[in-house]
Amino acid sequence: MVRNPMKKGFTLIELLVTISIIAVLSTIGLTIFSGVQSKARDSTRKQDLNKLATALEIYFQNNSQFITSQNQTCNSTDTNTFYTAITPYISGVVPKDPKTGTQYCYFSENNGQSFRLFAKLENCSDKDIISGINCQTAAWNYSIVSENLIITPAP
Repeated sequence: MVRNPMKKGFTLIELLVTISIIAVLSTIGLTIFSGVQSKARDSTRKQDLNKLATALEIYFQNNSQFITSQNQTCNSTDTNTFYTAITPYISGVVPKDPKTGTQYCYFSENNGQSFRLFAKLENCSDKDIISGINCQTAAWNYSIVSENLIITPAP
């Protein structure tokens, strides 16, 4: 059987090689893009906590203490109380996590004289991750503390 030299087209092998190359390049591109997205969300989280800290400082100036919380853990009751109380001191919407839409963690210390804000960053190689914790499994791995936080040494 003689092949018709006028027929033009790609062979099955050529098509498979081309599709494989496109698949590999797409995978690399998506991996890089998702890394950039997570870093952008982490940047937003840091800006959100700074915005909340600024609003807390204004709250402190008006009330001589920070919003008090009942526990030294990030529970939903204390965080909801915080979000309700801080709303008048923030222009716009009170920020929430850009990926999950959940509230950031807040609790006060020293009878409302200091505070801590927490977020969970996605990029575990970030230089601002709290040292000494497992970045992957910790509920919160980044924090901002008030300037007048009194840190007591561990017993």
